[in-house]
Amino acid sequence: MPKRFVLVDAGDSRGVLGLARAETPGNLDAPTGSRAATANPESPPPPTLPPRRPASWLQAAQAFYRQGNYREACRALYLATLQQLHETHLIPHQASRTDGEYLQLVEALYMTAVLPHIQPLQTLIQTHERSHFSPDPISRQEYDGCWQAYQQLQLPTSPRQEAG
Repeated sequence: MPKRFVLVDAGDSRGVLGLARAETPGNLDAPTGSRAATANPESPPPPTLPPRRPASWLQAAQAFYRQGNYREACRALYLATLQQLHETHLIPHQASRTDGEYLQLVEALYMTAVLPHIQPLQTLIQTHERSHFSPDPISRQEYDGCWQAYQQLQLPTSPRQEAG
């Protein structure tokens, strides 16, 4: 059964974010005997929320910044970056992917000349990793570094990104 994960926002004031598993409601190309052939036609597919767009993550980052919550502001910039990587088909969302795995994939894209600069992505990923696993607060200066890194991203565009 194909599975995919989508980035979702619970929309509350705490900025609760996460990845939710969304089962595809059937595959038109699936062979007989698969989920598509055996699914109960009367049960609706599970609801899924659309992924949040990078612009929405930027708005969240700015709101957290105004509140002085630099940890969540950096996290929102990181999630905007992951969404851009997904939308440009460079690195699709995968719930089990770690920051270290993202770094390896980014380095591979840089080595194959797909990405012109690696430092901004490294900054965002490493800051996210440190903020997630360290009890130390994120300073305004660290947020400024993340904001500058986000501004320096030069990801290729794709028709999928422009169509939304």
